Amino acid sequence: MVLQCSIEMRSMSYAWRGLKEQLGEEIDSKISAMRFLKGKMGVCFDIPVDELSHIQEQWRDTRRWQLAVAKELPELEEQPQDTSRGPPRFGGFKKNGRFGGWKQGRPPGRAFE
Repeated sequence: MVLQCSIEMRSMSYAWRGLKEQLGEEIDSKISAMRFLKGKMGVCFDIPVDELSHIQEQWRDTRRWQLAVAKELPELEEQPQDTSRGPPRFGGFKKNGRFGGWKQGRPPGRAFE
């Protein structure tokens, strides 16, 4: 899906807030692989196919947010490359069965919002 915004977004958390306002907190567990669109005027993300009709029924476009099913992969912002040869930057070592940098209950793609 593609969520377009009328202003440039500084962080992914802005998109998450916009989605949760209309779709509820549970949307957090249904979205994966969120990435900024080129120019940071939106994001794209994956959802399970069986959630699509539920999301479309709940969502209402606003002046700030427009949500649509992507027909093709849009142009995305480049992701920074980790050029270090040391350990992963945000944890990555298991501590008590969890990876150190992750917030509890959140997938790694959304750990640092």
